[in-house]
Amino acid sequence: MAWADVVINRNTGLNYNDDDLENMAILEQKKMINPVTCSRVLRDKFLQWLHFKEILEPSQVIETYLLKQEPIYAGKQNKWVFKTTRGQQAKGVYPSTNIIQDRRDLIDKGDLNYIIQPYVELKSEWRVLLFKGLSSNRIKKLIIRKSPKNTQNEFHILNFASSSCEMIEEDKTPRQVLSITDTIVNELDFYFISVDILEEERGGFRLIEVNGCPGMAQSDELILASKHQLTMAQLFTKRVINS
Repeated sequence: MAWADVVINRNTGLNYNDDDLENMAILEQKKMINPVTCSRVLRDKFLQWLHFKEILEPSQVIETYLLKQEPIYAGKQNKWVFKTTRGQQAKGVYPSTNIIQDRRDLIDKGDLNYIIQPYVELKSEWRVLLFKGLSSNRIKKLIIRKSPKNTQNEFHILNFASSSCEMIEEDKTPRQVLSITDTIVNELDFYFISVDILEEERGGFRLIEVNGCPGMAQSDELILASKHQLTMAQLFTKRVINS
């Protein structure tokens, strides 16, 4: 790989093996999408939370606990969410109304690779895709709003399949979404990431996660039907590789 002009690392680390990052670290960062420093922060959801809670307001993050931590928080509310510490597209995400029992069941199975978060009643989710040109370093945004298809569900855990999606122009995007995004842009060295933000029913906005390996195919239909008339992979090539 040392001879390559660009190395695109699409390994999400879901197997909890980070050997790829150790191998990538020997290459020049300018050849990496994304740089190793970025991937190290974003690959693990708990490490993400530790990182971003230091730069965002408390009201802009969702409190996060490791499964192995004693559940002294359990009495705070009734609805919770388990998430695998690594994963994408809402895979490995499970709702819970019995946090003590569900936590014990996972521990008894020997699977400690989970975080626990309070469930936040949501109105919609915002995905801000960020593209930075390899040569120009110019950053461009593509903004998608996801709303629940079934508003009667007790839990809304949104991926593209369970959502009604629409593209939103930047000037029509809530300032809170852009503010959280700008803070993250100033913090990370990246070329292609997505910032996922939850819009609460009561009006607040909270960071869900920053995805260092955003899916491409799921949003193709939406982008092809837009003014861009490109697939996500084509838009990525245009805005990152050729910019």
